[in-house]
Formats: sequence, C-alpha cells, structure tokens
Amino acid sequence: HYSGFGASDPKQLPALLATPAFSNRVQRGDTQILGRQALAAQAAYTFNERWSASFEVLQGLTDLSGVLLPSVSWDFTEKMSLQSALFYGYGPSPRAGVPQSQFGGVPPTFILRMSFYD
Repeated sequence: HYSGFGASDPKQLPALLATPAFSNRVQRGDTQILGRQALAAQAAYTFNERWSASFEVLQGLTDLSGVLLPSVSWDFTEKMSLQSALFYGYGPSPRAGVPQSQFGGVPPTFILRMSFYD
C-alpha cells in the first residue's frame, strides 16, 4: 500500500493531525494507514471442514514496526462458528505521546467472536 496522504515520518503525526485537511480525512475514515507505505502478507490453511487458521503481517516500509495477526476459526456446527484473532503491534513505542514508529503503539488486542447463521 502506498499513500501520499499519510505521514512520511511517524514523529510528524501529531502536527499532521492538527491540520484540518488531514484530521477531517482521518475522522471520515478516509485512510488505511497513518504512514505512507506498508506491505501486507497472509498465509491461510484449512485443516479440515471445521478448522482453519491464518497469519497476517502488516509491515511498515519506512520503519521497523508492524502488526502480527494470527487467527483461528472453528465451525462447530453448520450454523455456528467461533473465531479468535490476536493483534500484536511491534516496533518502537510512543515517547511522551509522540509516535516513534507507524505501528509500535498498537496495543495487543484479542478478539473472540461467535457467529450464528440462518
């Protein structure tokens, strides 16, 4: 992903967010990443008709930060499934509220979702 819209350096984000044009676009959800460049890769495997898993990596290209996303899905009946995912950001953490990397401030987040189908 390349965007000329994002920050070229993560340390510029606070100043960039203070500009109305950038702030309005972010509030509208008109951005995928706050930086300018990222690369994503995914590997997925279906173990059988009930179990599948995937592993995604979102890597910043301007710094050594990224997000790892392992996930597992279990279809325990034809009408119900359970999915779990972990978001784990890595890279330099923010200092005094100023980002030091694109994804280093992403907190570890676990999501567990149950789906019902009709």
